[in-house]
Amino acid sequence: MRRIMGLVVLLAGLSAVPAFATEPAQERWASAGAEGYRLLQRDSAQLQVSATAYCDAPSDARREQVERHWHAAFGRWQAVRFIDFGPLLVDSRGWQLQFWPDNKNLVGSQTERLLQHSGDQPPSLNSVAVQGFPALEFLLFDPQLQTRSEALPSVGSCRVLKAVAERLADNASQLQADWQAYAQRYREDPEAEAKMLLAALHALEQLRDKRLGQPMGMPAGRRNVYLAEAWRSQSSLQAAQASLQGLQTYFLPGLEMQLQGAAQQRLAVRFAELLQSALVRFETLPPGMATVLEDQTHYLQLQRLYIDIDGLARLLGGDIAVELGVVRGFNASDGD
Repeated sequence: MRRIMGLVVLLAGLSAVPAFATEPAQERWASAGAEGYRLLQRDSAQLQVSATAYCDAPSDARREQVERHWHAAFGRWQAVRFIDFGPLLVDSRGWQLQFWPDNKNLVGSQTERLLQHSGDQPPSLNSVAVQGFPALEFLLFDPQLQTRSEALPSVGSCRVLKAVAERLADNASQLQADWQAYAQRYREDPEAEAKMLLAALHALEQLRDKRLGQPMGMPAGRRNVYLAEAWRSQSSLQAAQASLQGLQTYFLPGLEMQLQGAAQQRLAVRFAELLQSALVRFETLPPGMATVLEDQTHYLQLQRLYIDIDGLARLLGGDIAVELGVVRGFNASDGD
């Protein structure tokens, strides 16, 4: 039910991006980024409001509302997460919004430390590991924490919940404002189209190699749900679905505008069809990764999804990039 409700909210907003057939691709992408960040800001603000209301007067209904708003705002972030340049690079905002990968469980250990904070003042959120969606996810969904006295709605956990929700909402608001200021420079940037194509390519490769591949044990390891993002909320695949839906809504229309020639249009059609095929795969998969890794039937379907995403990455980074004259360079979020 959470998955359905979260996706209904997400898809309703994604469909609102305006279409203007005569505008250049970078104009479409600048507008799409503005719309995506606007929705992220709106839903992050709503999450902050519901977190405060829950802690001020706890109830089961208000707890469910906080969880629902977390899923909605997290989905908004997944949809625009591929735009890994511009204002997102300021002060490592991408990491502030979502600290992942987290192989050392810094989100859990550092959020636990914040729970020990005493006094009436809000805790200091000095680490990026405790400033975004994963820290809120820990407070709301961590199975071990939920059995302890420190669990919500205790005073300590509510103090942290409200502080992190406020930081998240502030970052989303600043990101929206900064994109508005950056958008004109982006429209005039001769590398604008290449930047967006390479951002989408990097997002597909990260989805294939890290977000799906690592917990799947690809290419020759053991399956491990704890290597997946959002495993505590059992929404790893729901997040992946939102990311692909974001590419379909925010990236694909501009790509289709770039690929206007007859041969180019065939590439656009191939990409669109493969993207839709990947999205259809989610209809038979649960929102979380744990069940999929344990059930062989589901795992085979996940493997087919992996192959679809690999095909998307190869097509975008191969024939499409060559056709458009885009040369791959270093990406700031590639890591070592």
